[in-house]
Amino acid sequence: MNTLYLDCFSGLAGDMLLGALLELIARRQNEPVTHSADRLMEALSVLTLPAWRLRCSTSTKMGICGLKVDVLVGAEGEEKLERPATPICHEHSHGHNHEHSHEHSHEHSHEHSHEHSHEHSHEHSHEHSHEHGYTYRQIRALLKTAQFAGVDRARRVFEALAEAESRAHGLELDAVHFHEVGMVDSVVDICGTCWALEELSVGELLSAPPPIGRGWVRCAHGPMPLPAPATAELLKGLRVTPTTLTRELVTPTGAALLRGLEAKISELLPSDSLIEIGWGAGTIDLPDRPNLLRALLFEPPGSASTSAEPSAPPQQAWLIETNIDDSSPEQLAYLSAQLLERGALDVWQTPITMKKGRLAVTLSVLCRLTERGELERLILSDSSALGVRTSFVERTILDRTIHVVETPIGEARVKVARGAGGERLRVSPEYEDASKLASQSARPLSEVYALILETAERSVF
Repeated sequence: MNTLYLDCFSGLAGDMLLGALLELIARRQNEPVTHSADRLMEALSVLTLPAWRLRCSTSTKMGICGLKVDVLVGAEGEEKLERPATPICHEHSHGHNHEHSHEHSHEHSHEHSHEHSHEHSHEHSHEHSHEHGYTYRQIRALLKTAQFAGVDRARRVFEALAEAESRAHGLELDAVHFHEVGMVDSVVDICGTCWALEELSVGELLSAPPPIGRGWVRCAHGPMPLPAPATAELLKGLRVTPTTLTRELVTPTGAALLRGLEAKISELLPSDSLIEIGWGAGTIDLPDRPNLLRALLFEPPGSASTSAEPSAPPQQAWLIETNIDDSSPEQLAYLSAQLLERGALDVWQTPITMKKGRLAVTLSVLCRLTERGELERLILSDSSALGVRTSFVERTILDRTIHVVETPIGEARVKVARGAGGERLRVSPEYEDASKLASQSARPLSEVYALILETAERSVF
């Protein structure tokens, strides 16, 4: 797995990060940026969103060129744009970009903690009919059935953002209403960034300490100090760099990406091999620095990039655990079945001895990032547990496929596990099918297993 370092000397916004990553992908694949953008749009076509498309261009900031990515929504998003094979070099600094959310400009006036999605450097004040964006409930529903590379990361970013908004404004999670961060372009920025990280096989994300501007933003409830409340919540525990700039340098989207993607703050670059660099451009010009984000991709020694088949990236998950000493085995068995039915990836119990010599079990639940809250509530409501502990884990799994084989005594399914290069590593009969055939034929289970494997070797491989 590769390491990505974000050199965010001018701050961090969703469009800047997406631009830097798309440039990285294009350079790694030796293809025009527009081809990388087309693949991203195809990947995110599974999202139920209003019509949108990407516009890619280059923007020069103090002599350095970076990729500027705009998300065009509505009528502009429906247009068929004849795009050149390479980006057009122009500044894109005019002030009427009504289709973008706050993170594209670093110079906006907000409504209610980043509510207004169209106020940029021109600071127009008229209202737009679609300014209210999505609720967190709607975002969860949007991503629940979507299948694209990086969707688990995207869910985690939105979860982090919702939790920050909840703390900042004293709301229940389901009552959180994303405003400009919930607009179409911000959804694309977040989901596109997560897709790009998968494309680049990024396992670890590092970031320079993000610079923080001071000053005030105009909100529906009055002036709010920078960093804005939700941004400050997201940056808690992270080392930052103070600046004298009176502008928002780190947007809520940028901070949510740092938090949700578990970025580690480091002033030092990784000691691995630097293999490529991408630059993402912001909209405005800053007085003392180029408004760019530099993304540096590092590759560990002996990495899979030199082989024909790279290994699959780890999958991110939550591990939920609790110690229970006063629930019956029947209760725990029922709870385990309910957890699996509600979407847990795995559930297991480990015998332990607690204080005063009491026998107990540790209930362990592995789940996807978006299902943590529901499964925690189930454990606390359907067991005697008074609390749970959670930890973030990564798991690497083999590619698995199911095949049906016709044995002399009936059909049975087999699970075939393959390595990164597609080589077959092992074949396992499905227990339910094997036990059913053993019962019907009055044969020992071990004999049925052997018969299924023998048939599989002849018919599947």
